Amino acid sequence: PPKIKVSPWPQADLLFKQDPRFRGGDGAYSIDLGGDRVLWLMGDSFIAKSSDLNRKSSTMIRNCVGIQLGSDPSKAKMRFTWRRSNSAPASFFPEDGSEWFWPGHGTTFEGKLLIFLMRLRHSETVLGFQTAGWEAVLIDNPKDKPRFWNLQWLDCPKNGWEILVGSAGVFVHQSYLYALSVKESKRHEAFLVRWPAKDAFNSNLSNPQWWDSSKESWTSQGKLSREPKALFPDAQIEFTMHYSKFFQGFLQIQTSGFGGASLASRLSKNLTGPWPGSMRFYTPEEAWTPSIMIYAGKAHPELSGAGLVLTYATNSLDFAQLMTDESLYYPRFLKMNWE
Repeated sequence: PPKIKVSPWPQADLLFKQDPRFRGGDGAYSIDLGGDRVLWLMGDSFIAKSSDLNRKSSTMIRNCVGIQLGSDPSKAKMRFTWRRSNSAPASFFPEDGSEWFWPGHGTTFEGKLLIFLMRLRHSETVLGFQTAGWEAVLIDNPKDKPRFWNLQWLDCPKNGWEILVGSAGVFVHQSYLYALSVKESKRHEAFLVRWPAKDAFNSNLSNPQWWDSSKESWTSQGKLSREPKALFPDAQIEFTMHYSKFFQGFLQIQTSGFGGASLASRLSKNLTGPWPGSMRFYTPEEAWTPSIMIYAGKAHPELSGAGLVLTYATNSLDFAQLMTDESLYYPRFLKMNWE
């Protein structure tokens, strides 16, 4: 087996601090837009309202987007985009009444960009929110600056199983659009959904096909009388999956654990499995910080500067600490290299 080395990449961490009004965020899915442009999809983000550049005088919006120019994050340029409402920063994907959107993943195909979104609402749980379904947005002009994008909200068939379609890795493979999808339950199971790519990027998500691991076959959602058997359990809501030429298989990256979590991976020769249990391979230095939350581990195969570029998010269960410690809540980069 190859010798794997994972190490922090502080030079790349500065990428998310180039825009002075962006005071931290999580999520951090990336999508290759071509032409040396990389899209970053961010969840809850602090945006400074004035020249007083700190979190205490910032607004938290539910999502924003960033454009990276250059493939090496330690050398690239970055700027974020959000909307404005009553002269204040507002979410790029606007709220729908009392519900809001966090980005899942997305991908491009034949010049169009498709982004999946998680719908959220407030709850009385410890974390203060609960999932309320999924949505998708098609953009036919991703080469333009984000503020000029045409956002087409698609009709998305709901499922009765509380599975968030596209909350995890999304990619096109062999003429199909695949969306890794997770059920927020005790088992946190991951499911696989697909569409013919030409249908999906022509605004048609009406007939998703689900992989049922018990039958080892694809079934249209309308023909399913029960929840399909998942790919694997113990997934995070957010993770990435991509085909790795080096590992000659599909590589899944996520965090494992709650609080001071580690990064973990799975590898399968086939997209439909079988999938082994996850293997922890790196514990960030912040893991022993009191009240820490480490989550949203992801791979970014379109980026350069390492064999594989990874990120993870940090947060705190102590809100006062989050507001004062700005070493937290910016995505952190890791280099994965091998021999």
